[in-house]
Amino acid sequence: MSLRNKLDRAKSKKEFFEELDYYRTMIIKKFGEDDLRSALDKINSVLTLIEENREDFDLSDVSDEFNELNNAIKTELIKRREFYQRKFDNLLKEELKETNLVNLSKLLAMLKEEVEKHQYKYDLQDLILKIDTYFQFINRIYEILSIYKILNYRDATTKIFKFVEDLKEEQFANLKVFIFKIYQDLLRHKLFELSKKHDKLILSEVSDLLDVQPDRLFYFVRLIAQEPRSPIKRFNETTMVLFFR
Repeated sequence: MSLRNKLDRAKSKKEFFEELDYYRTMIIKKFGEDDLRSALDKINSVLTLIEENREDFDLSDVSDEFNELNNAIKTELIKRREFYQRKFDNLLKEELKETNLVNLSKLLAMLKEEVEKHQYKYDLQDLILKIDTYFQFINRIYEILSIYKILNYRDATTKIFKFVEDLKEEQFANLKVFIFKIYQDLLRHKLFELSKKHDKLILSEVSDLLDVQPDRLFYFVRLIAQEPRSPIKRFNETTMVLFFR
């Protein structure tokens, strides 16, 4: 190798390691500032750079160093993401009632504000989407409750079933339990109304009167029939006859 080539190679090597030093400084700075997503992006750039120049220089030591940094940052990022995910999951474990719906919405808004503050540092955009989706369902709950309160059975039932259908893809357990209870309360009220006019009805007749499929009604009728103050005196599951009090 000529002297010229050796000098060019030495210069190239010097510039390359200066670039690695620059990245190292920036990564440690971002890590120290808790900007984990940015630090991880820079780590990925360095690892790509190392891979592209592996045949030209001995990079085993720096490769190990940056891989260790990469693992440390990923571990810390996972911890931060899990922290906020747990806070959200804990809200989803709360038993929802009409009386605590406002309070839960406030807690959810506070969490969203905190997550949005750190969304780029900790890569939390997906969690924000989940929180926004949950908020959308909460707003629909308020709408259903407003219809339910004026006993608009048909509109409330339509919105409840659409709500349940849309909710199937989501892991919002407390919303599923809550909408279940709302519909059970609504149906109980309608059965009380029917009990004032009828001594007994076949489930299919109730289905026609309430405009609800019999298979959907069956489960709820069975539950309501077991309640101490149920409007249903007895439900014969063989003949599908409801006997009212």
